[in-house]
Amino acid sequence: MHVQDGIAHVARPASSDYDLLDVSDPASPRWLGTAAIPAAHNVWPTRDNNFAVTSSETTGGSLTLLDISNPRLPQRLGTWRTGAASSIPHNAFVRDRVVHASWYREGYRALDLSNPDAPVEVALYDESTGSGYSGTWGCYPFQPSGVVYLSDMQRGLLIVETPATPRQYGTATAGAGGSLPSIHTHGSAYLGNDRFAVELEGAPPDADVLLLLGAAPRTQGASGPLPILIDLGRPVGPLRGLTDSRGRASVPLPVPPGAPTGSIYGQFVVAERIGAATTLAATSGLEIDVFAH
Repeated sequence: MHVQDGIAHVARPASSDYDLLDVSDPASPRWLGTAAIPAAHNVWPTRDNNFAVTSSETTGGSLTLLDISNPRLPQRLGTWRTGAASSIPHNAFVRDRVVHASWYREGYRALDLSNPDAPVEVALYDESTGSGYSGTWGCYPFQPSGVVYLSDMQRGLLIVETPATPRQYGTATAGAGGSLPSIHTHGSAYLGNDRFAVELEGAPPDADVLLLLGAAPRTQGASGPLPILIDLGRPVGPLRGLTDSRGRASVPLPVPPGAPTGSIYGQFVVAERIGAATTLAATSGLEIDVFAH
C-alpha cells in the first residue's frame, strides 16, 4: 500500500485487485475504485496522481500502467514485460515519470513514462545468474544524489548510477511567504524524447517563474539572499512561465534525436507577490543527463 494526497493505493495479490481508497479521514476510509490486475503485488502513483504502475509478481508477470486521473474509474493503458517468459517482477517505484523496478533475475530496470502509451526502457543493470526468485529483490531511487540502491539476494547491497535519474545539488531558498519550491523532471532526457520537461512544485499560485539553464553549475559566489546555482557565463537559456492554481509549472524541453549528449543544469527562480511587494524564492539546482538510451 502507498498513500499519497489522501488516497491509499492498495495492491491485493490474493484477489488480483488494485484498489483506491479515500483516506483523507483516516478513521473512516471510503472505497473509490478497483482495477483487476493479476497477482498485483505493489503499486505506485505518479506525483501528479494521474497515473499508477502496478507489478504482477508471478512467472511471466508484467508492469501495468493505469490512468487514475479519475480514481473512481481507473483505466488500464497497457503492460510492459522484459521479454523473458519466465521473468518475475517484484516492486516498482515512480520518480519523475520514470519507473524503477526490481525484477529478480532480470535485474533492475528503469522505464520512461513521458509518453504513457509507449514506455521506453532507459536503464538496465543485471548481473544475476540464478533462476526463479533470485537476484534483484528491491530498489530505492529517491536519493537526491540520483544513485539507486539495489538489494540483491545473492550479492547484497549494490549502488548504481543511471543517466535516467537527475541529481539535486545546493539548497532551495524559501520565499517571504514561506513557500519552498522544488524542481523535478518529467521523464528523462534521452535522445528523441519530445515530451521531456522540467517542472516546478511548491510555489505560490499564479506566480512568475524563470527557469535558468546552463552548461555548468556555479562553483563560486553562490552565497547571498538568493543563491544562483547556474553558471550564467555558460547559459543554455532562460525560459519564463507562470504557475497554475496549485503552484506548479512545467517547461517543455523536447530532446531531438541529434542533440549533443552531456549534462545540463537547471534552477527555477520564483517571483512571490505579497501585497504590493515582490520577493524571490528559488529551487535547488538539478543536474540532468542528456543521453542515448
